[in-house]
Amino acid sequence: MNAFFLIIALSIGAGALLKASGIPFYFILPIMAASILIKRREIALIALFIPVGAFLSLRENLQGLECVGKISSSRNDTAVVRIQSVWNGKEWQKITGNGIAKLRRIEGSKIYCKKIYFRPQKYPEFFLKDCVTFPLKESLFDRLKVKIWKLSKKMSANRSLTMKMIISSSPKEAQKSGISHIFAVSGFHTALYFSIVFTIISGFSANMWFSYPLSLFITFLLIIPSGPSPSALRAFIMLFLWSLSKLIDYPVSKYNILGLSATISLFQNPLQILSPSFLMSHAGTLGILLSLEKSRNWWEPPIWAYLFSLPFSILFFRKVHLFAIVASFLITPLTPIYLLAGSSALLLALVGFSKLCIFILNSLTLIELPLKTLLTWFSTLPSINLSPLSSFVLSFIMICLISAVWWKRSSEIL
Repeated sequence: MNAFFLIIALSIGAGALLKASGIPFYFILPIMAASILIKRREIALIALFIPVGAFLSLRENLQGLECVGKISSSRNDTAVVRIQSVWNGKEWQKITGNGIAKLRRIEGSKIYCKKIYFRPQKYPEFFLKDCVTFPLKESLFDRLKVKIWKLSKKMSANRSLTMKMIISSSPKEAQKSGISHIFAVSGFHTALYFSIVFTIISGFSANMWFSYPLSLFITFLLIIPSGPSPSALRAFIMLFLWSLSKLIDYPVSKYNILGLSATISLFQNPLQILSPSFLMSHAGTLGILLSLEKSRNWWEPPIWAYLFSLPFSILFFRKVHLFAIVASFLITPLTPIYLLAGSSALLLALVGFSKLCIFILNSLTLIELPLKTLLTWFSTLPSINLSPLSSFVLSFIMICLISAVWWKRSSEIL
């Protein structure tokens, strides 16, 4: 079964979505019992893991309590926190869940917040208020992440488009053009980072046990300034699994690599299924993989990725950009130039050459001119704004069509 883990991930996500929608857990449990009566393996997996997803997404309705946790990602003034304990008035109580916090500065990866509020049907599921960070018993890796977050915030003062691309800060022109994904460090950026780094390292060493791990480590350093975002983490996990299969010389289905990446993320927190970044990233990647089943034309995968991620874009942002696909085709080929320059500048800053980093970013004015021109022009083109109801209906219809395409090809994949 080439899509074993993909089916598991979809089922866990469906269970979390059902629970977040307010369906009582005892309505979902019979689905698990019914799985023993089903002979087809794929449907049995779905019946088994939907209740698992619902169970893992159970959350307490905490209001106004103190809490402590650890920052898992941070971008600009917003941090995603893995909550570890809350003070219930008598003792520290361990809980499961992620919170979102607004921070003025980061002093360490540990965080204390005076109040916690539950946000039903949202990810992260908790809102944390009046928070301070502190460096207590941090690992070397934690200190490195904090250093990169501080550095990226300092570098964000540079207004170059390259810097915005490195730290996932989409300019208004990109948002109006419908191509803000180009400025969000996503799977495409992560794969490009890995390809560039691996090519350079391979020129000095032919040892795969050296080239792959080092390339993965440097790639992770480069995606940290973006948060790291769910889409960047998805791509990194896929690259890690793919590299591992190469090192041990064990072939793994590309669908299982995608599914295992999603499964790992959803087991950590199934409510990520409510994240636009998570959904659009995985849906777009699935579209690319399906397009490669029948065709090797270079222009087809971007179209499939756009169409598969479009229903979630419509659902969350209620807007259709009529010329977004054209803008993507024209602008995407330019991004490797800026990513190479920006990532090189970031690595220089990490090893202490901050002035040289700023000089490189300030020297990009000329090569950024085509990007600025295209962004300005596409931002003036019309888009369609949708009402909440129409966006939901259109998104639902598109998801049904995508599911039909997936089901049609599933006989060749499963």
